Amino acid sequence: MDIRNGADYAQNYDIVTKWVGEALVGQTLSVIGVQSGRIEAAFGLEPIDIKVQAGRLDLMLRDEHNVCYHIEEQRNFRHNHLYRFAAYHFWAAQRQGHALVDIILASGDVFAGEKRLETKSGAYEPIVVDFSDRDGEKRLEQIRGEVKAGAFDQWLELAFLPLYGRYKKERRAELIEQVVRFEAELFHQNQISKQLIAATLIMSNKLIDKKRLEQLWEVIKMLDIIE
Repeated sequence: MDIRNGADYAQNYDIVTKWVGEALVGQTLSVIGVQSGRIEAAFGLEPIDIKVQAGRLDLMLRDEHNVCYHIEEQRNFRHNHLYRFAAYHFWAAQRQGHALVDIILASGDVFAGEKRLETKSGAYEPIVVDFSDRDGEKRLEQIRGEVKAGAFDQWLELAFLPLYGRYKKERRAELIEQVVRFEAELFHQNQISKQLIAATLIMSNKLIDKKRLEQLWEVIKMLDIIE
């Protein structure tokens, strides 16, 4: 399977990160299953002395209660990833204050152990949203029904939907294709923006082979979505 390297999409990830942040302003984090106040600001906080992996969602938000949330995505989450998250967390806390919450969006083959670091000096325990525990196919059908009934407004969830479940190769690709085709229908109905479709494709780039990605592009190329 020809998997694309997320680093090839570094600029697009920056665009999507900015757009996701803007889309969350005025909303809460309920779209990813986290309780928060209403988001009032989204901004970047790029460390110059800590390597942050390219091709990952990396977003900083502040809510109405002045609580900051650092959201990062990690596919195939392993315990040793916590050390990098912890380093970033305390670096950011020095600049943003101690009212800082880390949220890790975990997907793929996520390890089942305790997602916590503890030493004699303290502990680090982020909120881990495990998308692998969610049934993407079932959730897509639920969303279809909610949209038809006029009872769905968490459009941003569609960008994260390809990360749901523990599906492998062909089944994962089929889920992504169903989501993108559904989004194309919604776009033609003037219910979503073309940026949401672009965000979904970029979020999916490491989960689908190049040939299948190009086939999806044929479906949506007339929408004038960012390259």
